[in-house]
Amino acid sequence: MQIVLHDGQDGCEFERQLEARLEMPTRLPRRTNRAHSTIPRILQIAAADGVPLAATMFVPADRAPAACALVACAMGVRRARYDGFARFLASNGMATLTFDYRGIGDSARVPARASTATLTEWAEQDIEGLVEWLARNYPDLPVLGIGHSIGGQLFGLVPSVHRFAALFLVGAQRGYAAYWRGFSRPLIAGFWRVLPAIIRIFGYLPMSVADCEAIPPRVAREWQSWGLHPDFRDASGRSLSDWWARFRGPLLSVSFEDDFFAARAAVAALVRTYASARTEHLHFSPSDFGRDTVGHSGFFVEGVCPALWDRVARWLLDSTITDVTCRDTFDRAAATASRIQRRA
Repeated sequence: MQIVLHDGQDGCEFERQLEARLEMPTRLPRRTNRAHSTIPRILQIAAADGVPLAATMFVPADRAPAACALVACAMGVRRARYDGFARFLASNGMATLTFDYRGIGDSARVPARASTATLTEWAEQDIEGLVEWLARNYPDLPVLGIGHSIGGQLFGLVPSVHRFAALFLVGAQRGYAAYWRGFSRPLIAGFWRVLPAIIRIFGYLPMSVADCEAIPPRVAREWQSWGLHPDFRDASGRSLSDWWARFRGPLLSVSFEDDFFAARAAVAALVRTYASARTEHLHFSPSDFGRDTVGHSGFFVEGVCPALWDRVARWLLDSTITDVTCRDTFDRAAATASRIQRRA
């Protein structure tokens, strides 16, 4: 099932209506000082193939965690961009691990042009190794996956994706240009076409214009192959989409109207790719939060949409509940949301 907040619909009013009908609390308890309620630890964790990855673990300072979460970054983004959200999750009982992919940020051992990292390795080796690390260090806790942009795509290729109790995605999309409208469509299509030439000139994909790290060449070329087709394909051209259907848990995806890099239709396409999951897709306008812009990364900036942070934290914790009665309650929540949404 897909639940979408359409343009002009007030997200806060949507939540009030839904929660009033279910008599659920509007917000999680507010922390007055999240920095003091969490403990960050800088770590080096081995990927599944032994490659060392830089990571930061945020744990609650005042209680045992009820779950653990893994944050998969956007393309070329350092893990520090997610510190605020990771602290928030930890302050609400979720031990949260952030990391830099191989070839990126503090996990880069050589210059980008010399890196042999691939996009597939980010999923099959990096994320897989971190899931294994969480399972060893928190064996009794459910694992939650949080993916931003490409991070939300990569979960589909993780060998042990079944270990995730739930997935929460932000601006996670399919890169095929046909999912964009207006002038955005030729811009996206043109980017994919000129990408090989850019790599030949620089030896890597420069991303500083987007405030991101340089992208290793093999990562960039594989990324392009994903963007040129309506389905995910490997180097030989074979479709990989069936891999995403392996995840059967709950999945919540959020997108924003002013996010150039993640058009609503592109986000909806990725949600459909997780064909066996129990999915919800919430689409917001910046005005839902009293903002002029949210964009591709604004969700992760503390204070931009605090009510949505609270709802996401509640959803993540609720997703770890296995009691049938509780699960039925949240199934009713989804059904209620579907009834009260305004059609486009």
